[in-house]
Amino acid sequence: MNILFLCTGNAARSQIADALARAAAPDNVHIYSAGTHPEARVHATARQVLEEAGLWRNGAHPKSVDEIPVTHWDLVITVCADADQSCPVLPGEHRRMRWPQFDPSFVPDPIERLAAFRRLREDLRARVQSLFAELASPVTT
Repeated sequence: MNILFLCTGNAARSQIADALARAAAPDNVHIYSAGTHPEARVHATARQVLEEAGLWRNGAHPKSVDEIPVTHWDLVITVCADADQSCPVLPGEHRRMRWPQFDPSFVPDPIERLAAFRRLREDLRARVQSLFAELASPVTT
């Protein structure tokens, strides 16, 4: 199963979702993230909250969907309204979910920004755990 987390810059929200999902995913689930308009680098505070949780991966960087060598997505999760509205046409049939999240990088005060990134991390952690619980539960008919 291939899961894509998509946002605009792939510098904060989708990077955090990606790291959390990679840590929780079963072996048969492959996690990716991308942006519709990728930034130059991962936001420093996103990196900080991932490091705090022991989830930072060296080499993590913003990228577009075109840079990912996957031709089929099973699930695409948009984590911002902009990406949801401008989601690129992706090949094949796939399930699409919307997890709209406030972008904490716009919080001007550094202390409040860090707190907002931590809240984002924990909200995404809960969503990721719920997603994998849902995917693991048997389908009943």
